[in-house]
Amino acid sequence: MLPQSDCRTRLFDNLRGKRDWFETCDGRAIVNDTLRDWENGVSESELEKKYDTAVKEADYNRLVVYAGTGSGLVTKRQPVAEILDEVEKQFAEKVKSVNKHLSML
Repeated sequence: MLPQSDCRTRLFDNLRGKRDWFETCDGRAIVNDTLRDWENGVSESELEKKYDTAVKEADYNRLVVYAGTGSGLVTKRQPVAEILDEVEKQFAEKVKSVNKHLSML
């Protein structure tokens, strides 16, 4: 039985033709009519048709809306170059820290 608000599922990836994710990768999605239909035994091919129609109609009672801990981690809008610079800087700091600890061994 589905929880009331959200659940981990790969269903939406499958419906969108994204079947090449690792088994351990699944998204947390808001429970909607698509997930309820799936739980009630509607075939994946029928769900694909309904999903395609929902895309055309922007029907978020059927389209995936992801939710989860990662959603709250975004606190500001940034250009991609700025994000990559920050990640590179953080990575360099971690490498320096690890090297320092390794040199003490």
